[in-house]
Amino acid sequence: MLKRVRVIVSGFVQGVGYRSFARRVAQKHQLPGFVRNIYNGDVEVVIEGEEDILLRMIEDLSKGPTYGRVQNTKVEWYDYKGEFNEFFIKF
Repeated sequence: MLKRVRVIVSGFVQGVGYRSFARRVAQKHQLPGFVRNIYNGDVEVVIEGEEDILLRMIEDLSKGPTYGRVQNTKVEWYDYKGEFNEFFIKF
C-alpha cells in the first residue's frame, strides 16, 4: 500500500553529512521525497512509497551516517499524495 511518512531525526545529525546520507538511502530504495535541516538541530525527511520499503528506509535513517549519532526518530504516517518525482535536499 502506498503511504507517505514524515520522519524527524534528532541527535548529532547536522553538519555530519546526514542529508547526503538520506538522499543516498532514498535513491537506493527508489523513494521520492526530501530531506532538510530544521532550525532546532533536527533533520526532517518526507518520503512516499510502498509501506514495506518505507519501513526499511526508516530503519536506515535510524542508524544514520558514520559521523552522526541518531538519538531518536519520530515517525508520522500519512495518506499517499504522489507529490514527488525524485528525492532532493531542501535548503
